[in-house]
Amino acid sequence: MTIRDTHSDAVADRIADHVAGALHRLPFCTRCWLERQVEPRPVSLSLDAEGRMSRTFWVATDHTGVDDAPCRIEFDGASFGLAIALDTGVECFTGPVGSFADVMERR
Repeated sequence: MTIRDTHSDAVADRIADHVAGALHRLPFCTRCWLERQVEPRPVSLSLDAEGRMSRTFWVATDHTGVDDAPCRIEFDGASFGLAIALDTGVECFTGPVGSFADVMERR
């Protein structure tokens, strides 16, 4: 599945299924990330620190303005990973990690 051949409802459903499946694996202290879930939407993220190469991903969690982490969880249509905003202002995808729970365990 790629970003181009998916519809936002189908992606939202897949993300919700992944998150629901991860709940039993997440320690209580990390469940606050679930409050940062947003309606999935496509975003362009850099694949390199300079911002020269980019790709479209789906936002799974986003900043709320309260106790924000330096990263967001993104979905590429197959797996989850983290995106961070670099000091240069470039929003960079750090690479695929695996399931939603895998991202939470490694962050």
